[in-house]
Formats: sequence, C-alpha cells, structure tokens
Amino acid sequence: MSSSISASLIRVSIVCLALMTSIGCLRAGTIADGFEAASISSFWTVIGPGTSVLTSSIAHSGSQSVVLSTVSTYPYWATLSHDFGSDQVGSVSVWVQGDSLCCRSGAALDIGGSTDWIATFQQSGQNNCNTCFVARVNLTPSPEHDYAFSGSASDWHLFEIDAGSDGLTFKFDGSTVFTDPSYTSFRTVDLTIWAGLSGTVYFDDFTAQTTDAAPEPGTLILLGGALVGLMGRRCWPK
Repeated sequence: MSSSISASLIRVSIVCLALMTSIGCLRAGTIADGFEAASISSFWTVIGPGTSVLTSSIAHSGSQSVVLSTVSTYPYWATLSHDFGSDQVGSVSVWVQGDSLCCRSGAALDIGGSTDWIATFQQSGQNNCNTCFVARVNLTPSPEHDYAFSGSASDWHLFEIDAGSDGLTFKFDGSTVFTDPSYTSFRTVDLTIWAGLSGTVYFDDFTAQTTDAAPEPGTLILLGGALVGLMGRRCWPK
C-alpha cells in the first residue's frame, strides 16, 4: 500500500511540475545590481534626455556606481526604470549620494503601478536643499502623504521602500522613517533625477526582493485530493 501511495505522489508531482512549466510559476527572488559590469544591465530601461553612465569616480562598494545627470534639454531628467510585468510585494533599495544635486534638481527611488507613480523617496528638489529628504505617497486626486526630514548631503544613504499587506514602509539607512497603508504592492521601480539643468546623483548597490502579489496559475495545484505546493523560481525574464 505504501509503495502504491508513493508512486501516486510521484506521478502527481510530475504532472504538477509539467503544469507549472506550461502554465506559469511564482516569480520570486532577489535581484542585485552593483553596477560593476562594462555596461548598464539589460534589467534597466534607460530613459533620457539626461544621461546615465557607469563611473569609477565614486562608489559605495566595489569600484563603480552609476551616475545620472540632468541636461539643458527639456524634460531634463534621466531615469533607470524596470517593469516587473506584474504587481509585486516586497522591497526595493539603493544607496544614493546626492551631494552634487543643484539648480532645483532632485533624485529619488520611485515605485509605480501600471499607469501612475505610487511612492517616491527623494533627496532635494525644487527647494535646492541637499540635506532635505522626503518620503512621499501619491494619493491623487487627494493631497499627497509625505514626511520630510534632514540628513547629511555628502554621505551615502540607503533608500528602501517595502510594500506588503500593511502598506508601504520607508526606511532610511536601515531605520523606518514613514509608513502609509494606501498601497500594498507595486509594479515598477525607477532610479531617477529630474528638473534642474546640471544636477548629478550617484546610485549604487541596488536590490529588489519581491514576489508576485497574485501568484500565477500553477503555483498550487489540487490533484487527486492532494494539495501539492510548488515552490516558484524567478521567471524574469520571460
């Protein structure tokens, strides 16, 4: 009897694995970019007219970072953007050095949905204050929720945004500075600089630890009265 049950479970597992391959899987895992390659990773979509360039002039770790700079051509900004392809829960983080922001430019770690931005964690901006930081949540058309605080302009700082069942959590250098329950997932992440005509910011050691907010079919399959849990692997890129 036990050998018959074992054989049945093996057959169920094989069927489940085949279905998971053909139907889909739970996309989950960690993506890290230390910007140490010879060119910007294909993970990112590079958006201008501003410039995004790998540099060895300054780095948080390793020998390189990526420097984003605004230009005099409207709309000025430079962005590294990634679309996960579906709503995600989890966290994104990056080290930021914005001592060279100027001329009303601001830099940020942003998360967004399929059509609009969700939250931004920014340094400086129109106030020309490089020691000024803001955690901001989009509540369009209602007023935004935000929290402003001060920090060193010349140091590297870790920006992190977490999304989950309790909402959004903003962390600065590892410490929680702001929370908001308005959103529980996100689809896109941006490293960006905007406005101003000659602002510059450095980003390094980006990390995303995410899972699909709504698992694809095939994650859990009920066959023959047995619930078989299928542990997903990172499917990006499809």
